[in-house]
Amino acid sequence: MTETAEMAKFRRPGRVPASADGDRLVPFADASARLGWTPETLRNWHDGGHLPAVQSPGGQWATFESFIVMVLASARPGRPGRIEQIARAWFAERGITPAAPLAAVASETA
Repeated sequence: MTETAEMAKFRRPGRVPASADGDRLVPFADASARLGWTPETLRNWHDGGHLPAVQSPGGQWATFESFIVMVLASARPGRPGRIEQIARAWFAERGITPAAPLAAVASETA
């Protein structure tokens, strides 16, 4: 199989890939350290439609820098924002239709 330029971004050691719109991708291991949650929690949130993420051709999961910034900015002293609300806002800002579980949460809380 011929390697594409997109695949090569993930192959190079030490290089952090960017999404199509230039938003930096942050591996779950790094994102979890910044957010204070385990990589497993991030994966569960992704599976539930509450965290935007992509998987590299090599199987590594990553989320977007802009999402991490939004989560950190939502924190109130002693109480973080609800991940469902943050994810809904992130998807809406980008015109992305979220996964079904998030859409169900949105209709229940509206």
